[in-house]
Amino acid sequence: MFLEITLPLVNVVLFSYKDVGFYKKFQIFGFDFKIKKEVTDAEYCDALEKWYEDNTGEVLKLEKPQTINEKIQWLKLYDSNKLKMQLSDKIAARSYIAETIGDEYLIPVAGIWEKPEDIDFNTLPSQFVLKCNNSKYSGIKVKNINVVNRKSLYKKVVKWLSEDYSGNTPECQYKGITPKVIVEEYIEDSRGDINEFKVLCFNGEPKYVYVDKHTQKAKTRDIYDLDWELQPFTCEYKNSGIITPPPANMHRMLEVARKLSKNFYLVRVDFYNADQKLYINGLNFAPNNGIAKFSPSDYSLVMGKMLTIPTDSNSAGTEKICA
Repeated sequence: MFLEITLPLVNVVLFSYKDVGFYKKFQIFGFDFKIKKEVTDAEYCDALEKWYEDNTGEVLKLEKPQTINEKIQWLKLYDSNKLKMQLSDKIAARSYIAETIGDEYLIPVAGIWEKPEDIDFNTLPSQFVLKCNNSKYSGIKVKNINVVNRKSLYKKVVKWLSEDYSGNTPECQYKGITPKVIVEEYIEDSRGDINEFKVLCFNGEPKYVYVDKHTQKAKTRDIYDLDWELQPFTCEYKNSGIITPPPANMHRMLEVARKLSKNFYLVRVDFYNADQKLYINGLNFAPNNGIAKFSPSDYSLVMGKMLTIPTDSNSAGTEKICA
């Protein structure tokens, strides 16, 4: 469900409940309403263009995309790589990761269920991560099962499993995934914390490393190149203001990312790096859903020029994978 009410004239959001998706707007007594709508296959392209403009304030140029955000939208529609669509399923991705780089990079799993009512919380470890296989947007870290609200957890899982993220976020590679619940081991380092290292790969080659940190106040993101120089731009989140030393196993991390990204135009390989032990936290084929806010804004174009897709050589196909 998506519902947003905006006060007339002053354009102030009075109420907002956002479950990301396509939506339609209408007015009642001068108030602007937005409600999520179902989108047919035939409407998908127009809805994507409208969704993109609503989220970025920019017109989406699908015929000749230039920025990284525009190219991500094109890949959502036209990149029919079956392997990418298979690996968007978090469970199917585990087999591919194990075969490609080894199962030592997999986060241990405590259980997989098709129905949330089948989960026996009494058998779970005291700490775990609860997520679903059909989306990159689900995930709850449970540090103490004895104090968590189990009914609330159950309701969130039911909601996650009911969503079709190919039409909600919108990302076509999630189309057709049979939703399941996964409980993974809780990963942390000797500090009782964990940094996320996200390697952004263009055309099979690592280009940037995002270092994401979580505090009680906010999430931060520092962006480094492969020489570990802090970059003069931000993507979606502010810098932490603290230089993180390059991990001692950076060479191995980049090599793993290179192997996992070799079959794709664009993929962000997300790692947990716990005391030099690497775990794959996911393969992201549409980072920040292709609507990331860059500062300065022209870095979306800078990154777009680094990514080669078929439209750059006028060899693009016309078959939409969501149609």
